[in-house]
Amino acid sequence: QKVFSNGRYCIFDDEIFMLYMDVLTLSNLYKGIDEKSLRAISLAKGLRRFCNIIDIEAPYSEFMSQVHEARALLKPYLDCKNGSTTPTIYAVGHSHLDLEWLWPVDETRRKTVRTLGNQIRLIDEYDEYQYIQSQPWIFETVKNEYPEFFEKVKKAVNDGNIIPEGGMWVEADTNIPSGESLIRQFLFGKRFIKDEFGKTSELLWLPDVFGCSAALPQIMKGCGVKYFMNAKVPWSFNKDIPFPRGTFIWRGIDGTEVTAHIIRGYAATLCPNSVINDWNANGDMEDVPSMIYPFGHGDGGGGAVRNHLEYARRESNLEGMPKIEIVSPVKFFEDAISKYEISRIYEGELWYSEHKGCYTSQTKVKKLNRKSENALREAEFWTTLFDTKNITDIYKTKEKLDLLYKDVLFNQFHDIIPGTSIARVYERAEKSYQNVIDNAEEITYNHIKTVVDKSADNITVFNSLSWCINAEIEIPDGYSGLEDASGNKITAYYSKGKVYAKVRICACGHNSFKLTRNDEPIREECIGELVLENDFIRAEFNDYGEMTSLFDKIEAMELLAEKSNVFRMYKNHPMFFDAWDIDMDYAQKEVEKKIESKAFVISSNDMKSVIEVKGRINNSEFTQEISLCKDSRRIDFKTKIDWNEKHKLLKVDFKTDIHTNELISEIQFGHIKRPSHSNFNQDIAQEEKFQHKWSVVCEADRGVAILNDCKYGISSNGGNMLLTLLCAPSAPMLDADIGMHSFTYSVYASAVGFDLADVVREGYMLNNPPKVVLGAAKDRSIFNISKNNIVIDTIKLAEDKSGDVIIRM
Repeated sequence: QKVFSNGRYCIFDDEIFMLYMDVLTLSNLYKGIDEKSLRAISLAKGLRRFCNIIDIEAPYSEFMSQVHEARALLKPYLDCKNGSTTPTIYAVGHSHLDLEWLWPVDETRRKTVRTLGNQIRLIDEYDEYQYIQSQPWIFETVKNEYPEFFEKVKKAVNDGNIIPEGGMWVEADTNIPSGESLIRQFLFGKRFIKDEFGKTSELLWLPDVFGCSAALPQIMKGCGVKYFMNAKVPWSFNKDIPFPRGTFIWRGIDGTEVTAHIIRGYAATLCPNSVINDWNANGDMEDVPSMIYPFGHGDGGGGAVRNHLEYARRESNLEGMPKIEIVSPVKFFEDAISKYEISRIYEGELWYSEHKGCYTSQTKVKKLNRKSENALREAEFWTTLFDTKNITDIYKTKEKLDLLYKDVLFNQFHDIIPGTSIARVYERAEKSYQNVIDNAEEITYNHIKTVVDKSADNITVFNSLSWCINAEIEIPDGYSGLEDASGNKITAYYSKGKVYAKVRICACGHNSFKLTRNDEPIREECIGELVLENDFIRAEFNDYGEMTSLFDKIEAMELLAEKSNVFRMYKNHPMFFDAWDIDMDYAQKEVEKKIESKAFVISSNDMKSVIEVKGRINNSEFTQEISLCKDSRRIDFKTKIDWNEKHKLLKVDFKTDIHTNELISEIQFGHIKRPSHSNFNQDIAQEEKFQHKWSVVCEADRGVAILNDCKYGISSNGGNMLLTLLCAPSAPMLDADIGMHSFTYSVYASAVGFDLADVVREGYMLNNPPKVVLGAAKDRSIFNISKNNIVIDTIKLAEDKSGDVIIRM
């Protein structure tokens, strides 16, 4: 290769370039094979003869004569073929394009057309070239901004040179988004490909996603997606945890199975020694002697160049390495299923042992994501049930909601929602999410107001959950009480100087209440012990706001082993990727306690009690309102913190008296059990886990749950749970997460008849509070569920504009 390193002649002269590719192919093939093999000995001899022929200082005409002679010399070495048992590599052109990462979306819009332009030029030159383009967002961007060029793209798709595949609207993270969001990724992605190109997407293409939820197989299959591909899962820095599979059956939490394939990289060069090394790392070569091999430049786009295609031509059947065939990845799956026996089964989540900081980094955006998903859920629910316009106008409302959903789906791209991009990305994302929330809430209230009359002395409360709820609502200023539809008075009470009442609201419906002025709400007291107590539980706190006891009064049983609600701060300097990772040994680097806090009762009566905590931890000030209502087993910790830390990790610690070796956490449409011990390195690597609205430690008949309204990271050790609240990376965003944060986490505990269905309901109630408007309406329950373990998650209009209603449970 040194022959060309300082040459006088440009290798982009076609004839010189071809010789250059001949030499690269053979010299790198030599690197990849056994140096003592006959093939290697022969290659070494040929390459030495080549070096003796070429004189880069020769005049042009003489040099070109040497080029022709050298190519003739090397041709026999390139013509050597493999035997019949040689494995096949299903290569496809690819350009992994991060929609935002170290650049903002405006630059991505330019990258899209540059990348596709490169590929169209290669297609014109190489008839056999096939290029996969995932992420329909890219196609839509080119269609809207470069319509003439998009027609060339469509022709290449029709000719079979560009493969529009990938399943999702964008290559989304699959840990943080809700189940409904993942469904919408498929819904929008598959629909665009069908409408624009007349093709059906059957492959979920997620090369760079940081681990995959065990709920995905069920969601994929329900959305008509058969195959799955990922490259990131084997990229472990903890080298003693190799991923054990290559091609396998992936079985999800409900038993649904899809065919999956794990590769070792997504920006391959097609250099022979790289192909050989990647093939040797294939986990299932014995069962399926083939693999997918995406080649071309990424993460910033670009795609394949001439070198890749010239390599591919030379390597179609070159002795000493697998055969290269340029073909669609779907063809790989079809051939693997028809030709081989795919017998290995992988159960549960495709765990990625790194990047666990992605559950917490950029926590403000994660909160906005949760709020946006919930706001869209409410808007779709109530507009579907209460839109009384004609079918055309009803679908105009749906189109507005679809545009808002697209903004959420874009922000769930795997370098945005995990928190691993630059500051400009999050400036845009926060505005985008807030716009979704504002518009979705406006649509919601515009529709529920159509159900009520204009009576100012009534309120109507709307509950989108599929069970009756007891909801705390604030009574408007000027009123002091409530009556239900039968004239029964509802107890009102003061809390923090305002008047509240607990009301019973029917499932998937609404109840109205008359506002009254002459009642006397139950007074509050602002003195007393640091105790929250009702008929079910008694929680005691010390002067710092730490919980010293959680006692189940029904069973007369203590549920804490040690004091809990304890803030713990750790140093966190990840070795490789700042915003992505949490140090494996962070727990050994706890920051010396610098907590100054004081707890005091601010409201207490028979209906609700509230303790307030004010304090400082390290450089950050915080306040907490800890509350318990009369009829509840859930203690809420409403928290605000002015975060001013660098490379710190903040957790809140709950040490329960539960004996268990697993943590149960909610994921999309279900839950998963994970080890809560450190027996093996695999267990240590899973110490930080992702969750959605709750996690639980439990025994046969009792348990404790930690719920949240926006926190996705949690760790556990036996019955000890540590909810991850904040981290403080400085790259790629210098001041990530610095500033004010507000969030609520809750403890739900029971020592009698502990039921996960109750925890699921509490999680929904924490995250989906009822809507209240002035006016009266007849009490109504539109849907009801007969089993506690069934949840109506989504109600929406069908996509076919028929007016049919979809109920997803």
